[in-house]
Amino acid sequence: MKDSQILSKILVDNYWHLVGHKSELMNDKDYIKLDLLNRNIVVFNDDGELLAFDNICPHRGTKFFSDVSGNQNILCPYHGWSYRKGELKIPKKKEFSNCNLDEADLNKLNLDYCGDFIFVSFNPKQSLDEQLSKLKPILEEISNKMVSRIDLDYYEWSCDWPIAIENALEPYHIAKVHPNTLSLLKLKTEQDLSYNENSIWKARINNKRIEAGMQKIHNDFDVDVDYDGYQSILIFPFSFLSFTYGFTYSLQNFFPGNSSKKTNFHSRLFSSKVNKNDLTEYFLNSTIKTNRKIFSEDENICSQVYEDAWNVEPLKFCQDGELRINHFREKLKYILTKRETQ
Repeated sequence: MKDSQILSKILVDNYWHLVGHKSELMNDKDYIKLDLLNRNIVVFNDDGELLAFDNICPHRGTKFFSDVSGNQNILCPYHGWSYRKGELKIPKKKEFSNCNLDEADLNKLNLDYCGDFIFVSFNPKQSLDEQLSKLKPILEEISNKMVSRIDLDYYEWSCDWPIAIENALEPYHIAKVHPNTLSLLKLKTEQDLSYNENSIWKARINNKRIEAGMQKIHNDFDVDVDYDGYQSILIFPFSFLSFTYGFTYSLQNFFPGNSSKKTNFHSRLFSSKVNKNDLTEYFLNSTIKTNRKIFSEDENICSQVYEDAWNVEPLKFCQDGELRINHFREKLKYILTKRETQ
């Protein structure tokens, strides 16, 4: 079995995963659905209480939900089993005379929060606080600035998950792969920070025209900007949070697919509190289109990387902008080695 497949099972099972933000689930019966490896999970607002569970009816294994996000009851379309206010509802319950229905329930997952960010885990080997380490207060502060989801996108990338993540970790490819999108910012690295397994890349915008435009709309966004530039945060193992100034926030999940040739890509774009006018509406719509184009460009180049080109060893030829990849591989190699010695 490939190292990436071994690691994907360990990481999916034993780590906490950033799956969303409370603003996505404000109303009763709101839900989001995500694919992790061979697990299809749902986070659901059950009368004000958030719960996470496998998207599978305990009766005959039918999916409760088909869409990626929405608002509807937990109701099995096959035989009508449902869940409401913490209780499983079973039609014709008295006719189940040869089994113990007290054992029937949703297959619930562990759920925890960092500020307004929602994390789930199947079998965590450490607490969420321990996993996030010193990144926790940073994420808490960011989560409080995010007000509403303005875009949602999901599709399969034709590559192995580490290839997709390492692409997101390095800026070296930006000029070649994103000449008319991200490259226009003319980002210049200012800081590479590590927080245990997590990391942050900070870069200044060297395009004076774009920087002037950002300053022009600054007063229309109710944000206390602590860094006038671009940030990309790896929330280990599979998630990224990227943003410029803090007007919008892009949350990306690169979850392992059901084969080494597939990555389940989930993308959400959130806005901070904004004074809606023609200029800010144009900015938000433009950001949505640009983000989608960037991710399409990323998927296209990642699909051209040979599967066998990836391993946990440091890059033999490492450009300065690729140092985060070596940090990422170092952590994966440690996890793999620890498993082999147990």
